[in-house]
Amino acid sequence: MKKSLIALAALSAVAGAAQAQSSVEMYGIIDMSYSDVKAENSAGRSLKVTSVGNTNSVNGSGVLNGTRLGFRGTEDLGSGNKAGFVIEYGVNLTGAESATANTQSANVQLGQGLANLRQGYVSLATNYGTLKAGTQYSFIDATGGEVAGSTAHGGTNASQGAHSLMKYGQQARVSNAVTYATPVFNGFQAKIGINAGEHTRDSNNADVKNGDATEYALEYVKGALKAGYSYQKTKNYTLATGTSVVNLLDTPLDTAAIANTGLSTLTWDVIGVQYDFGFANVGLNNSRFKHNVEATDAADLKSNQTMFSVKVPVTANIALGGAYTDGKLEVGGAKQYSTKGTDLLAFYTFSKRTNAYLGYMETKYDSSTGGTSYKQSQTAVGLRHSF
Repeated sequence: MKKSLIALAALSAVAGAAQAQSSVEMYGIIDMSYSDVKAENSAGRSLKVTSVGNTNSVNGSGVLNGTRLGFRGTEDLGSGNKAGFVIEYGVNLTGAESATANTQSANVQLGQGLANLRQGYVSLATNYGTLKAGTQYSFIDATGGEVAGSTAHGGTNASQGAHSLMKYGQQARVSNAVTYATPVFNGFQAKIGINAGEHTRDSNNADVKNGDATEYALEYVKGALKAGYSYQKTKNYTLATGTSVVNLLDTPLDTAAIANTGLSTLTWDVIGVQYDFGFANVGLNNSRFKHNVEATDAADLKSNQTMFSVKVPVTANIALGGAYTDGKLEVGGAKQYSTKGTDLLAFYTFSKRTNAYLGYMETKYDSSTGGTSYKQSQTAVGLRHSF
């Protein structure tokens, strides 16, 4: 009996040591909003809708963050080395929308499709840097967001407003990706990544590789200052027919500026900075996007957006944020639209994990050719909880 107790104690000690070396955490965000959205054009057409979540929030829930549920873990390998993983799913809290089956019962039946992978990767961190493999956030998303400016005002995740214009055409995540980040040297960190395109066979049984991408970033984070630059290039991207430059509520309100199918090359570069003065957090950001169709220059699209943002704490529980974006969209080498976007936000913090918000987002596309101009606005009130 005594030997059994000793053996059990030894086994418990080993299990306890193993448990101390590794950990798994469940985490997430639940963000839900009620919105009033209005779209109109200079030709006199307009449409107004109200919704709880829905596609007007981009992610099917709130307008600040996409609702998500994730698991992450690390294991201490010794000598400063750590292995880790992240599996994170986006969750649509309002059901799957369908033009032919938009009833409540249909949405419930489609419930199995309400979660999409946001991130899923393994990592190995050493004294020489961190290696990740799998589906990850793109560097341009981080540089354009948390690191350098565009979320300095609190950020939005709506389909209109200053934030949506600044991130025009942006790919928030890359799949089939392998990335490497250097250790942080006096606030600086460099990153490099590749996104392997899928191999397919064409009608002539030839090997075709689609969607190869490379990305780079240089970031500086120290004290109250954050700054960064990132670049991404995706080759052999298949362009859908009738891709719209202006994407509003109602299809007749849209304008199809890219109507050619074929392979395209996409490039992004983002540079930005933000500084926390204490009495205000201020950000400045510029994002450029090029969509080059290999078959013809007539459908090439270029976007250049500059954004200023600020967030001011009013009391211990109340903060106000705002952002303004000014830019342009070119199609076929000619300027097609002047773009303007506005975000106005008010936050009330109940606790470290829960806050309520009120927001107004507006986007304008003013025609530079005498054609139709467009405007879309959204007013939203929401509640966000993290765990």
